[in-house]
Amino acid sequence: AFTLTTDVEIRTETAAGVTIAAGGTAITFTDRFNTVPSIQVTPQSSTALTATIASPATTGFTARLFNSAGTDVGGTADWQARGG
Repeated sequence: AFTLTTDVEIRTETAAGVTIAAGGTAITFTDRFNTVPSIQVTPQSSTALTATIASPATTGFTARLFNSAGTDVGGTADWQARGG
């Protein structure tokens, strides 16, 4: 018996100033990751918005932005995905 181990290069994919529609926007990565990457979404807003990530996958995710009342309002955000 033997164990096969593959070392995959870690890479980062980012985008700035992405418009997120109320109800969410599907984001597709330029290149597929081998495993689901770590994803961060940062709202660009002078008001308090909270970002959520739905359906993270090796090919992309869905981003949503909520105001302090919990209403899905959309807006503009930056995102980053990092993984192998």
